[in-house]
Amino acid sequence: MTFTLHRHKTAVYLALLLAAWGSLKVYWETAIERREEILKFHGYTINRSLRDQLGQGMMLGLLSGFRGVVADFTWLMVTGAWQDKQWFRVKSLIDLSVTLQPRFVPFWDLGGWHLAWNASVDRRNNHDEPNPLRRIKEERYWIREGEKVYRRGALSNPDSYELWRSLAMLYEQKLQDYRQAAECFARAAAAPGAPIFLERFPAYMYEKAGDDQAAYEVYKRLWLLPRDRKNIQYAYDKIEEKIRLLEKKLKVPREKRIFP
Repeated sequence: MTFTLHRHKTAVYLALLLAAWGSLKVYWETAIERREEILKFHGYTINRSLRDQLGQGMMLGLLSGFRGVVADFTWLMVTGAWQDKQWFRVKSLIDLSVTLQPRFVPFWDLGGWHLAWNASVDRRNNHDEPNPLRRIKEERYWIREGEKVYRRGALSNPDSYELWRSLAMLYEQKLQDYRQAAECFARAAAAPGAPIFLERFPAYMYEKAGDDQAAYEVYKRLWLLPRDRKNIQYAYDKIEEKIRLLEKKLKVPREKRIFP
């Protein structure tokens, strides 16, 4: 009799527990549905597709305020997709990672590198595609996708010189757009903590673009800054050499030259 009573109580407790869990689950799923339309991170909507990608555990973490943990987990999936050369999945996961953690510069920097370098090179060397023009088109597509990531990241993190520098290198090395590269190097050099040598790179890019006048203006501006010209980090010996060469090349009137 006692055993039967104990078993009956256990069954009642279990039923109550299941009922409570069912209510909690319904409440949680309803909350997710309700917040799907309002919970956005810089334009990225939490939706069913995202829930399928992350799973309920990560979604619960996201809704509970553990955005950084979820972003780190998502980035691990980026690495796996990169190793498998699943480039559209890489792109999607990068977008999610940087949306969850828009102030974490390495996500942007590595994300742009994955697309503009890894994906583009892989598509350019895709021997399963016999049409070389199609391979070039695919290569250019991924370069442009990397460009978008770098630029979005730079605008989201205006104090980061790294992203402007990476974007400048993309314009220089991938697109041969030296004027854009010069502009981005200038923005990188102006950011807090930027290496001193970056301030000369806009001039280098203008020279590559064939715009000697613009390069000369950059070198001249650097030379006229009120700084210690004996400090080797400013490379004033190189700046002087460049100015002398350009003044001759541009036939600058002697009275207007820095070095007549």
